[in-house]
Amino acid sequence: MITLTLMVLLTLIVVGLLSLSSIALRTSAEGAAMATARSNARLALMLALGELQRSAGPDQRVTARADILDEKIANPRLTGVWESMEIKATSPPAAADYKQPAKDAKFKAWLVSYADPASSRKAGFARETVSSPVTLWGQGTVGDKALSQNSVSATKVALTAPNKKTSGGALAWAVLDEGIKARVNTPYTANAVSAASKTVQLGAGERRRLAGRHP
Repeated sequence: MITLTLMVLLTLIVVGLLSLSSIALRTSAEGAAMATARSNARLALMLALGELQRSAGPDQRVTARADILDEKIANPRLTGVWESMEIKATSPPAAADYKQPAKDAKFKAWLVSYADPASSRKAGFARETVSSPVTLWGQGTVGDKALSQNSVSATKVALTAPNKKTSGGALAWAVLDEGIKARVNTPYTANAVSAASKTVQLGAGERRRLAGRHP
């Protein structure tokens, strides 16, 4: 009886140790996946900042949303970068400078991730359907009743782990043009009394009475 009791206890200990080791392995795998996801997010941010600086850094560049090209376009919320038109007093622009071929020649890039960066540097890229799409701004960020054209999708770019044997996850990024949005959260005070409130007013625009309105 003593021998059987000891064998049962040893069996229970072995099963418990196996359960603990399996939990530890799962926890380790989840931690590695989380670390990979955070590293990919940092990489996506660095790529977005780098592309923003490369394309829109010079003062001669201008940005606009893709819906400036057409009312019905596949990706209307993408941000594009163009080289501004140089206007000289001695040689004003000709009529051909305002036509689509001349505008496309000044186009630089769409600020969005893509597996082939050369494709996103073509003006017609925003008219095409996103391949391997991942939603960056959707109903969870712009509201449950948001229209589909208000969402932003980007191409999911797969990454390879350093050992080239396991998946390195994927990343996606996009840059939105905040310069074309109306600010509704500026601290404007209609009846400023204190010196501090008056100072704040110098850097705040008047509110547009947008409270209660829906997008």
